[in-house]
Amino acid sequence: MDVAKIFSTVSVIIPGIGIHTDVGESWLDDENAGTIAHAQAFKRACMPFGPGRYFYDLPKIWHPVNTYGQFTDPGPQLPEWAKPKKLCQDCGKKITSVEIDVKGDGVLKPFTVTRIIENSKLKYEGKKLCFKCQCKRRDAKLGAAGNRVGAAPNTPAKPVNGKAA
Repeated sequence: MDVAKIFSTVSVIIPGIGIHTDVGESWLDDENAGTIAHAQAFKRACMPFGPGRYFYDLPKIWHPVNTYGQFTDPGPQLPEWAKPKKLCQDCGKKITSVEIDVKGDGVLKPFTVTRIIENSKLKYEGKKLCFKCQCKRRDAKLGAAGNRVGAAPNTPAKPVNGKAA
């Protein structure tokens, strides 16, 4: 049985930087041969500009789909290094996930970058803030209201010289 190959050529043009053209190939007996060849050509054409290295470094992920060919929840997840950096709008540092002892029982609860940003947007005028900056804003607000810094909301401050602050 004779089998043929399909070739695809892709050119990537980035204005002001350059152009690169490359090819991809696949055996024609694969039902996705055209897609495979095109994806391979695209990765190769992007290689000199940086995105190609990103595509090659991504892990191969297999994830089940339902009867309609859709990913089941949650779908495939990118590794943390492959996700775009999200920067804090106060300090400018990268927002990272944290683990916090919420109940004070020594059990750490993880908070993802997505959850930290969602919380920040809800509480701080839609801004993306890291965990430390959220704590600073909370403590400043509590201190201005006469509450103990770092305490639960609406906890009165300790009395100073026998009088409430």
